Amino acid sequence: MKEKTIDLPSIEGKSDKLLFDNLIWMTVKDSAKYLSRTENAVRILICRGVFRVYRLGRRVYLNKTEIDTLINSSVTYGGY
Repeated sequence: MKEKTIDLPSIEGKSDKLLFDNLIWMTVKDSAKYLSRTENAVRILICRGVFRVYRLGRRVYLNKTEIDTLINSSVTYGGY
């Protein structure tokens, strides 16, 4: 029997932001990369209740739309 292979498009050289565009659910690691923070910083925000998480078994997921909404609602003008 002859094996069939499928060539997948390479994602090398693609922007991280482009890769995150199609994600709905993100792991802590993905969220940290998306926010340019450490994984521990994201876990601290989860413990403080800033981010809501969803569990599937032992895995923890964050909703990208909720992260974007929180960031967009946190806009300040002037000052820090």
